[in-house]
Amino acid sequence: MANRCCCVVLLEEGPWFPQTVATAVWVTVATAPAPRVPPSLRSAMALQMLLAQLFGGDAPKQDLDFVEAFAGDAAVSQGLRLLGYRGESFDARYHPDFDVLTPRGFLTLLSFVARLRPGGLFWAAPPCSSWVFLSLSTTKRNDDVRGDPSNFRVQSQNALVERILLLSAFAQSRGAFFYLGATLKLPDV
Repeated sequence: MANRCCCVVLLEEGPWFPQTVATAVWVTVATAPAPRVPPSLRSAMALQMLLAQLFGGDAPKQDLDFVEAFAGDAAVSQGLRLLGYRGESFDARYHPDFDVLTPRGFLTLLSFVARLRPGGLFWAAPPCSSWVFLSLSTTKRNDDVRGDPSNFRVQSQNALVERILLLSAFAQSRGAFFYLGATLKLPDV
C-alpha cells in the first residue's frame, strides 16, 4: 500500500511562531516513514497552504506596486503614492492586527506581500534596537548572535527578523524586490 501523507501547518502565538508557520509537519497514514523533504521546500509548501487558505484557493490578485512594513509615519508609502504607485502600509501602530509577531499580523503582511506585482517592492524597516552595538551588554549578542535565550525581548526580535527574512525571500520568489534596513526620520524644516 502506498504511503499517504498530509501537510499540517501549525499556527501558535509566541516568539517561536516563525519557525512554526514555516514548518510543514508530515503525518504518514501508512506504516512506512514519511518522505524526507528539505526545509526550504517545507517552508515554501507551508506558505502556499497559507496563501490558499487566505485567498480561498485562488491565486492572489497581484495588484500592489509596494508594501511598506514597519511604516511608522509611512513616508516611503506617501512618496511612492505621490509618484502614482499603489501599495499598502503596515505598522502595529495602525491596528492591533498589524503586529507581525502575532499569527494574524503575520498572515496580514503575508497577504499584502502575496499581492505584489512582479517588479514590485517590499520595503521593511524593522526596529533595530536589539541589534545595535549599544545594546550588546543587555542582549548578549556579543557571545552569540541569537542573543540571550532568557530575554523575551531579544527572542521576540529574533522572531521578527526571521519573519521578515521569510517574507523577503517570498517576495523575491514572486519576482518582487525587497529592501531591508532602517529609515531615518528627518526633522521637520
